[in-house]
Amino acid sequence: MDTILKEIGLEHLSLRFREEKIEIQTIKGMSDEQLIDIGVKTLGDRLRLREKCSHNPQPSCSAGAALSERLNLFNPRSRRQVLPNSSRRSAKGKTIKR
Repeated sequence: MDTILKEIGLEHLSLRFREEKIEIQTIKGMSDEQLIDIGVKTLGDRLRLREKCSHNPQPSCSAGAALSERLNLFNPRSRRQVLPNSSRRSAKGKTIKR
């Protein structure tokens, strides 16, 4: 979000956006009144902000994306893929068909 704000000359609002936990997907649903309340005063700035957010995918460094990535990396169930008709070995070394 900081990058987008800097690109359109609203970097002075970065702290406010972080305090309010406003991310790209949040901007897409905000009204003009809400944007004005957080400091995006002019119509041109609001239009540029919405335009940038609509063409910019959610960054992978966002809190939600980072949490999702961590869960996928460290959740052993998410890595286990059992294919049909695959076989595996039991603790005693016998092959088990699935």
